Amino acid sequence: MSLMTAKTVWMLGGLGLLASCGGTFDQGAKDEDTDGDDDGSDGVDGSDGQDGSDGLDGGDDGEVPGPCTHAYHPIHDAGWSKTFSATYNGQSGTATEEGLGNIGDDLYAYRDTISAGTDSYSVQVTVGCDYDGEGMYVLNWAGDYSMTVFDILPMGGTVSSELSPSRKYLPAEYAVGSTGSWSYSYSSNMTWTMDSGGLGGDTGAQGGTVTYTGTYSELGFESYTLPGGESVQAYKLINEYTSSGDVMGAPIPQEGYIEQWWVKGLGMVKEVSYDNADTSTPLMTKTLTAFTGLVPE
Repeated sequence: MSLMTAKTVWMLGGLGLLASCGGTFDQGAKDEDTDGDDDGSDGVDGSDGQDGSDGLDGGDDGEVPGPCTHAYHPIHDAGWSKTFSATYNGQSGTATEEGLGNIGDDLYAYRDTISAGTDSYSVQVTVGCDYDGEGMYVLNWAGDYSMTVFDILPMGGTVSSELSPSRKYLPAEYAVGSTGSWSYSYSSNMTWTMDSGGLGGDTGAQGGTVTYTGTYSELGFESYTLPGGESVQAYKLINEYTSSGDVMGAPIPQEGYIEQWWVKGLGMVKEVSYDNADTSTPLMTKTLTAFTGLVPE
């Protein structure tokens, strides 16, 4: 009995689009020679810059580089949480994000979960900054999933992915709203297990690669009302993508787009994902309903 369904393929393959060894630049401002004498004393080549005693290479004074900070996604902080109303695979439910902070070696993480009807996933996403130019990047993710196929058969397992190369999902903080667009191309090198609840089809670790190409475009800022009624400015992005490859031997060609709204101090507050084959109903939606440990700016 084959457990491969379009739903299974989309769930595993779609996880490859999750949003974010990072660099250690502060994303909030460009380095500048503030005294205007071009000697680099305040810039990237001076005593406080990349080549100086307090620079990012650590110098000889043993100082630790600063964190990878970004007000539009405060992954350098731990302990915050956000709750969303959500739809997923045509079912209603809830989603959460939790900040895990630094996890070592200039890496930062957050936990992304969703539970809607019989389907759910919970993954830890590792992010960093300044990999191939300035900005925030997704490096890898790992977690578990569960679903019901054919409306009767429970199935679940673990799934993880290493992105090659890492994917930029936000520009540097100072460049938010002035970047225009940027393109990406990467492979999601996935490993998964599948357990059909003892009904056959159980697997050990399996592997597959899904390739994603696409473009993020800035759509400016718009007014957004937070839970509680506060009105803020939200930074809107659209991620238009094409995917190809296979999961469990089944091809998963797909074209679609994801709309996102980001608020300074809070991170992402809304997300809507569509498949171009049918844009009448979103594949997934998230809308912020509550948050703790964060302050909108």
